[in-house]
Amino acid sequence: MSQQQENKGVPILTIDGLSGTGKTSITSQIASDLGWRALYSGLFYRYLAHCQLKQRYSVHNGVEISHVIQLELTNLTCRVNPAGEVTVLAGNQNLSHILSSETVGRAASILAGNQAIREQLLNVQRGALISPGLVAEGRDMGRVVFPDATLKIFLSADEEVRVQRRYNQLNRCGNDVKIADVAMMQASRDERDLQQAYQTLDEDGVLTIDTSRMSIASVKQTIYQALHQLKVIDNLLTTDAHA
Repeated sequence: MSQQQENKGVPILTIDGLSGTGKTSITSQIASDLGWRALYSGLFYRYLAHCQLKQRYSVHNGVEISHVIQLELTNLTCRVNPAGEVTVLAGNQNLSHILSSETVGRAASILAGNQAIREQLLNVQRGALISPGLVAEGRDMGRVVFPDATLKIFLSADEEVRVQRRYNQLNRCGNDVKIADVAMMQASRDERDLQQAYQTLDEDGVLTIDTSRMSIASVKQTIYQALHQLKVIDNLLTTDAHA
């Protein structure tokens, strides 16, 4: 039996949205609550950018991603504590500070715009689907990678809220930045991301949640209610532990 046949019927929750809407924190906590696997596509591109900066990968030599790096991508783990601090591990190595840097972010954004690289990563991303379920976070997750996802979420938030969240995240990871610089970098990123975001929102069945004035617990509860209505989960989960 192929992996695709074996995983047929396994529920998939996709979470898309612009930077600073809480995608990573919410994905991590939902996966933990449900006991599902988490897939962070944005980290794939950031890790690939990190490999490029370390001269382990270069688009100048063709876009083929080595088997070793593909394995490293699938083994990336992300943890978010109740305070919102993100820890990214590659094996036992903590890469949180490196991968959250704007240098890596800019390089990752360029790589993510390369269609050949995106196509190469498709099988790696789809290979993350295992029972009992998958929470897949990032651009294209519901539109391209998992078009038949059980539930597709799009997170939005006011621009000033997203800038403040991104600024706080960078500071927690040890990056010394000014909020004006964060606002400028986020505006540039939004310009690249908005077209794909609108394509996602044009799809039928996408649940949009404005997280501007919602706690993580409230956003999770909204998603659990939707999963419950779809009969994916039997009981509504309480979210007090991560409020």
